[in-house]
Amino acid sequence: MIFTQEPVVLATSPGPVVAMVTEPCAPSVGLGVVLFSPGGYTISSQRNRWGTKLADQLSRIGIHTIRLDYRGIGDSAGEIETFAHELPFVGEGTAAISELRQRGVEDFVLIGQCFGARTALALAPDVEGLRGVFAISPSMRDTGRGEGNASKLAHAGTVREYLSHAAAVFDPKTLKDRGARRRYWRMAKTFIKARMTKLRSVVSRRPPDATPWVSRGLLDQVTMLVDRRIALTFVYGADEEDSDDFLAAKRGWFGGVIDGSKTVEEHLLPGRVHNLGRVDVQNQLVEMMVAFAGRRANEMTGAVRS
Repeated sequence: MIFTQEPVVLATSPGPVVAMVTEPCAPSVGLGVVLFSPGGYTISSQRNRWGTKLADQLSRIGIHTIRLDYRGIGDSAGEIETFAHELPFVGEGTAAISELRQRGVEDFVLIGQCFGARTALALAPDVEGLRGVFAISPSMRDTGRGEGNASKLAHAGTVREYLSHAAAVFDPKTLKDRGARRRYWRMAKTFIKARMTKLRSVVSRRPPDATPWVSRGLLDQVTMLVDRRIALTFVYGADEEDSDDFLAAKRGWFGGVIDGSKTVEEHLLPGRVHNLGRVDVQNQLVEMMVAFAGRRANEMTGAVRS
């Protein structure tokens, strides 16, 4: 069986976005996978073309796949200034869903890595026919690239420690750059938000939230998936900061949402998963993603039979 790929152009508000659709080479089961890239200018084929390999294997079990280049990346039009986790590119995802619907797909699985995982989770509440979300190393925090340390110091460090960090990363020469100015403003807002959260807990005399740094948007999205009993899988590498944040987040409200849920799975793999830099890790994740989508297809078949 030979899988076929077809480039398509999706109409989005930032401009035309180029995507690649892989049609099933086995009889279609009516399920489509939307693959979201991480931040950092990664094209849709992914590192070592693991995205293409995933689409190939999914096509062999009757599943459509669409993978896209975000605005300003690859052959897509538009510009990109930052990959902020609280500002995911939902518009591109909506356009990808519409493209697959035109091809007869009615049910969907969303797969994303890092920024792409946050995009998949943000899109999930508005996807009719959603069957599952497979999230690889999603950040628990609302930060942009390279802002993790600032976020941690804002919530857990002293004022002096935060100001020392801010002084170290600030470069007056970059103030002419709009993207740099936005990053500095985001860091300031993160600090102000963290201090206001602490102040409110003191004024109200309530016990402080154990994990105030967890994204409230992400918490709402995951809560929705759990309430709707949508299959949700988290995958992290044991040797990365995102996994530390995930485990810490489980001590707060986030843990109260996912602990005990029969539709949420957690996988902590050895080494590093973030950015999928090793071929053996890529192959392992592709196998896991194919199995995840395959189970959703089997559930659809069972529902039709019953």
